[in-house]
Amino acid sequence: MRWYKCELHTHTKHSDARHGLEELVDKAWNMLNLDALAITDHNTITASKEVNICEEKYPLTFIPGIELTTFYGHIVVLGLEQYIEWRDLHRLNLEERVKEINKCGGVVGIAHPCRVGDPISTGSYFTYHIDDYNVFDYIEVWTRTASVKDIENKANMALWTELLNKGYRITGVYGRDWHGGGSEVDENIYTLVNSPTSDKASILEGIKQGNVQCSSGPVVNIQVLKAGKWEDLFFGDEIVSKPLTFKLSWDLETIKGAEKYKKVKLYVNIESNKGSLARIEKSDSEEPFNIDYIEGLKWIRLDVHTIENNQHKMLGFTNPIYFN
Repeated sequence: MRWYKCELHTHTKHSDARHGLEELVDKAWNMLNLDALAITDHNTITASKEVNICEEKYPLTFIPGIELTTFYGHIVVLGLEQYIEWRDLHRLNLEERVKEINKCGGVVGIAHPCRVGDPISTGSYFTYHIDDYNVFDYIEVWTRTASVKDIENKANMALWTELLNKGYRITGVYGRDWHGGGSEVDENIYTLVNSPTSDKASILEGIKQGNVQCSSGPVVNIQVLKAGKWEDLFFGDEIVSKPLTFKLSWDLETIKGAEKYKKVKLYVNIESNKGSLARIEKSDSEEPFNIDYIEGLKWIRLDVHTIENNQHKMLGFTNPIYFN
């Protein structure tokens, strides 16, 4: 198992982007060093006809996709090569359509749910009526930028946390929503999927299982002490709710440029449905820490921070570890 750098939300000139497919792929490989790239044009899959040419030039995993762009929200579908009808969607029938896509093997996510909608960007704000969010595999928590001060990302994080607190096990991801603007590659931000290989099926399964973290630099791993031995935990795992001992480790090699954090103060906030449980400093990361039994504890998540110019800056977040 290893972390693969993925981008799950991109566009080409086949919809509304400035760049063509090959230009997008060249940037994905040479500038962002991606392992997997999803092509998710608005309401069309015509760019998929050009993917074979790019596959011969670039050793990337290409994931077919489409962004269903409607008046009530944007929905990204990954893994299916067929066109998906969107023109008959209205506020009350999306859930049934997503169930149909699930049956066909599609992986379905909510794109930028809290982006400004009408009259700035019609349909960008998610307003569909959903009874059961379990139909969705993932939700974009970070989009475009990693700044925790970004009002949109802050609202996305609050929505995701609310869904987790209600018991929905929906994976949080990053989506660049890449249209070809120069600033879109200024930050090395990734959805990182922990998977045995980088093939399409493994990446999509990792997303569905929640074995994912998002980062603009440091990558964090976690182990749990069982019967006197340290065992790797994977994000998305479920463990028994009882007093437990954990240990963190840091990976500053996976993401290019992360080595600058070797001499920078890093810390992890252990977040949960019961609020913040602990703060673990990087210098203490090899030291075990305990989480006592807490009645009603459903999940914990690791939010990675640093201090920059005397201000706290969020660098990444993991998906939850769940408690039964």
